[in-house]
Amino acid sequence: MFALWFECLRIGLRELWRHKLRSFLTMIGMIMGVSVVIICVCVVQGVKDSLIDDIRRAGRNMIIIGSRETKKTGTARGLAGSNLTRADAEAIGLECDAVAMVSAMQPGEFLAVTETGNTVLAVTGADHSYTAIRNWSVVEGRELEPFDIIGPRRVCLVGHTVVRELFGEDSPINRNIRIGQLTFKVVGVLEPKGVNPLNIDEDNTIIVPLPIVLRDLLGIQNPVAILCSATSDAEVEQAVQQITDLLRQRHKLGETDEDDFKVTTLKEKEEQARQISNQMTLLMFFLALVSLAVGGVGIMNIMLVAVTERTREIGVRMAIGASKRAISRQFLVEAAVVSSAGGTVGILLGVAGAWYIATAIGVVPRLSPFIIAIAFAFSAGVGVVFGLLPARRAASLNPIEALRHD
Repeated sequence: MFALWFECLRIGLRELWRHKLRSFLTMIGMIMGVSVVIICVCVVQGVKDSLIDDIRRAGRNMIIIGSRETKKTGTARGLAGSNLTRADAEAIGLECDAVAMVSAMQPGEFLAVTETGNTVLAVTGADHSYTAIRNWSVVEGRELEPFDIIGPRRVCLVGHTVVRELFGEDSPINRNIRIGQLTFKVVGVLEPKGVNPLNIDEDNTIIVPLPIVLRDLLGIQNPVAILCSATSDAEVEQAVQQITDLLRQRHKLGETDEDDFKVTTLKEKEEQARQISNQMTLLMFFLALVSLAVGGVGIMNIMLVAVTERTREIGVRMAIGASKRAISRQFLVEAAVVSSAGGTVGILLGVAGAWYIATAIGVVPRLSPFIIAIAFAFSAGVGVVFGLLPARRAASLNPIEALRHD
């Protein structure tokens, strides 16, 4: 039995080699289909992994509370209309058991000036636990301390982009930065975080005590957001429920009133990123299947031509005792050989293309052996499926008529 299959494979490879150009042109559709499948799946999954890693690096078990407009309050989210207060942040820290750390925060954008440079950068007013919630350590100097916030002291933490733009190669520790009409002393340098998924350079930032940003730089009373960190990953949902119940009570919302705040977790953002990436992968996979189907049609067309060309050969084989099953098996194997060869070349091109494209966009492709195996199985399967009609056509030939064929 194995000898018969091996002989069919040998004949198939011989025919493939005899008509090299035709075989290559036949395989192009299969090569393109398989390579597109691998490139799309590996690159999109690599982008998903990179995006999820960026989200996880943003903070540890982080919960984001923002203000929003409601029919009852009539206030809008923004600098002047925030529904959140610093007292809300303090109450969350004291009364919510599932919350480990809390920091109210207020972002802004200002011109910063030093003796050696100036640049427009993001200024974040926050409490002393902000960097711990963001999982953002200090690599030089010290963290913000509680008394810096209570004081409040005009001190700040700076990112690496700020150091490069404002101080060059010199150490910024204990040097001054002028923001607006105020002068701040640099007490710490933050570890590099790079560019986030929104293409924002997180190292181009300064963190200062929240009261100074609210009162002296912006002239407002309430922060726009509150960041929290749950005690563990398993406690995130419980922390969200505790925060929601507490803020509804503090904001005196009735049972029928909608929340005047919005609670978001990084787990939700991670799940959204995963769902979008999976949907994109599925869409691209189906588009790639179209290329495989086109390649299959090409294989069927060429195999039908081969049946016509080899009609006399088929008649001779039938005359000396070859069964219809053997003839059918021969053409099925030849179709599978063509498609499998195209699939193999497509896999090589797909892996190389995935690495090239992923490197160009700055991610690591997820080269899964399972995906490669599925792509190869699809290519071989397409050859078999689209080789059925030519195989049946060959097996149904009349031996006498086939021998008379010119």
